[in-house]
Amino acid sequence: MEASNLFIFVGVTSGTVYVFSRESLAFKFMIPFKGGKVCCISCAENERDLAIGSIRGQVSVYQLIEQSLQPQTPSVSAPVAFFKYVHTIEHHKGNEITELHWSPNGRYLFIGDNQGLVSQANVSVYEKYHL
Repeated sequence: MEASNLFIFVGVTSGTVYVFSRESLAFKFMIPFKGGKVCCISCAENERDLAIGSIRGQVSVYQLIEQSLQPQTPSVSAPVAFFKYVHTIEHHKGNEITELHWSPNGRYLFIGDNQGLVSQANVSVYEKYHL
């Protein structure tokens, strides 16, 4: 579970992350995470970048899209995606992710696992080149 100024993120064993409005506690959207059971979630200070870690050592980075920051209005059109997949980091494959922490500028993600391995990912590179 993670909370930011705007959202509450709840990860479940099915691999889904449910996103709620922190103000109204209303359900906003869900992020299907294919890395296994969610054990760590971290939202950057910019409220835009989100990292999700699993017990299998996979970390995926997503970007929240601006519409998710706005109040929802009823619509009969097709559902709107509120997030964008950016990249998967597998340096910790096979180890449970125990910590995810963003640098103050949101450029770097620090990842720790249950074997004591700590790594740093330059997320701005992934976003720029859509790797």
